[in-house]
Amino acid sequence: YALSDASLTLRGDKDVVLAAFENNKEILEYASEGLRDNKDFLLNSIFSNNLFFTLLKCVSKRLRNDPEVALSALLSAGNQDVLEESFRYLSKDLQNIIGNTNPIESLKGFISKENLTKKIAVASSSKKGLKI
Repeated sequence: YALSDASLTLRGDKDVVLAAFENNKEILEYASEGLRDNKDFLLNSIFSNNLFFTLLKCVSKRLRNDPEVALSALLSAGNQDVLEESFRYLSKDLQNIIGNTNPIESLKGFISKENLTKKIAVASSSKKGLKI
């Protein structure tokens, strides 16, 4: 099945893309921009195959700047050469933030800080308007 020749509707259909992906792991580049920018679809369907590092070049620019997506890619790399290859597909902003000395540990720390900041923001916003 040639996803590259399929209509935009078919290239945006999750089931069609997954079926094509089973036959050809490089097919993601022909999926619609919407699917290549769908974080849940990519992390739960496509990248659960531990092939994320080879597909990072196909995801949207927005997701190349997402720390969770980056960590998934780098964790699936397997060895240092593949890790370095995957690293170059991350956004320049994210590369600068995490550095390349130990990108996996840097990303884990960055994600932890980001989650902590979100939790603090949610906790403080939920206390607004409460009288103690």
